[in-house]
Amino acid sequence: MQLSGLSKVFPFLFCFFVLTALPGQAVLAQTQPKDTAFVQAAISQAVGAYRNAIGNSAHLYTGIEYFDYRKYLREGHQFLVTDELVKGDVVYEGILYEQVPLLYDIVKDELIVKLESRAFNQKLISQKVAQFNWKGQVFQRFPADSLTSFQSGFYELLLQNEVLVLAKRAKIIEEVPENRLIKTVFRRADGYYIQKDLRYYPITSKRSLYTVFKDQKKELKRFYRVQDLKFRANKEKTIVAVATEYVSLTK
Repeated sequence: MQLSGLSKVFPFLFCFFVLTALPGQAVLAQTQPKDTAFVQAAISQAVGAYRNAIGNSAHLYTGIEYFDYRKYLREGHQFLVTDELVKGDVVYEGILYEQVPLLYDIVKDELIVKLESRAFNQKLISQKVAQFNWKGQVFQRFPADSLTSFQSGFYELLLQNEVLVLAKRAKIIEEVPENRLIKTVFRRADGYYIQKDLRYYPITSKRSLYTVFKDQKKELKRFYRVQDLKFRANKEKTIVAVATEYVSLTK
């Protein structure tokens, strides 16, 4: 049976497993006291039986094949850090899948998986991915903000507190002449954002950082000097440090 067919009959199968997991008197539950722990155990058993019937990674099959668009003459690649599959956790269609071989294409902002039963890599439907964990880095999908230039996509959570610090991991492709040929070069082009009061602010300079935290600007400038922070030398460290200090000042 195809996955789509299984998805359609899930409610029936689930009910079947629940009813068979409960004793014969389960149909009279409305007239008998409920044993919550027992019911929860029966439901867990039913979910386990359902997953065994269709396979633990069944929902991951809803993606399509990923085609590697790299050319022969190139420098770098389109993936985050490495072009080797790394095991991570994915929340897909509301279900957590653990230790799935992953690749993250930060040019096209696509998450790729490799399933044991398939010979090719497969890209997941981005809108169905809520979050994934890659080598300790946590990425979450955010919707676009119609009031700013903030685009929908996957963002790494660098700080999750009263304010959020987000990193948009990205690369751009440049074509460089080399020996009468054209070489494709992948260059990093990360962007940083702060979410404060339900708004997203792009952080491109020290000035834009102070603008977001203008109510504590004087104290933050002092903190910046004392900590000897350098925005141009290390944007990420500076943004996270200043945002963390802002949260501590406003508590």
